[in-house]
Amino acid sequence: MNCKNCNTINSTQASYCRNCGQALENNKPDDQSQTIKVDTILMVFIGIIVFNALFSCINNLFYPNWVNSPLRNVQITLWAIVDMSYLLVPFVIKNKKLKVIGIVIIALVNLYKLSQLIIPLI
Repeated sequence: MNCKNCNTINSTQASYCRNCGQALENNKPDDQSQTIKVDTILMVFIGIIVFNALFSCINNLFYPNWVNSPLRNVQITLWAIVDMSYLLVPFVIKNKKLKVIGIVIIALVNLYKLSQLIIPLI
């Protein structure tokens, strides 16, 4: 790793330059932890979608009309969780403006869907 101050070559584990003492930036652990974070968020998102799909298929096998299912409230809750899980996706976007836009759009869509669920119940 080269020092940005004096361009001296240092070992990859060094925290400071051996020539001038300048603090060295080591981005490898941050990149690695960011990759793990992104992978974890995406796996949670995919897991939620797959679980909901499996539950819906099994529920439809036993109760073709899900409204009459004793697990109706579970199905509605799972749909809400899936809708909210879309909020995980913008967190893996690195561009701050796109991240904010994504969060706002998904939040608005979820609020609309939630209102559509609540209004018929009133």
